[in-house]
Amino acid sequence: MRYIVMIAALVAFAFQARADERVPRVTDPLVRKECGACHMAFQPAFLPAKSWDKMLGELSNHFGEDASLPADQVSAIRAY
Repeated sequence: MRYIVMIAALVAFAFQARADERVPRVTDPLVRKECGACHMAFQPAFLPAKSWDKMLGELSNHFGEDASLPADQVSAIRAY
């Protein structure tokens, strides 16, 4: 029984390591700085473009916080 648990754990860790390789890193410095200041900076593919547009349009109430940014920064983040 002990060996089965050990093998299952090794298999689980192997799949976890591979999963990290498939998630592209956020490379844009502005996105990493501004979005990553309060939470993990999410990859663009995390949400549909329509959802990102809505979220970026409502930064004054970003999950109860004012995360407002200058218009040029919002445009740059939206383009990313």
